[in-house]
Amino acid sequence: MATFVRAHWEVENGLHQRLDVVLHEDATRIHNGPGAQNLAVVRRAALAVLKADTSFNASPPRRVRQAGHDDTYRTHLLTLVIS
Repeated sequence: MATFVRAHWEVENGLHQRLDVVLHEDATRIHNGPGAQNLAVVRRAALAVLKADTSFNASPPRRVRQAGHDDTYRTHLLTLVIS
């Protein structure tokens, strides 16, 4: 039983914690319906792009802030999505 409990919390601590720390997922006001599902897909894609980027050596929250301030870096991240 303990193995199953640990496996469940491994997902919570792995993906969901990163989503909350990097993209503040728990602070969102959209909790159900298609809007919440759409935002969940976008958040997971954004986290994957931030993880795949190796050009800016910083923590994921700092990368999010940098993308918010720097058009060049944001364009670079978007080209990672397209390619």
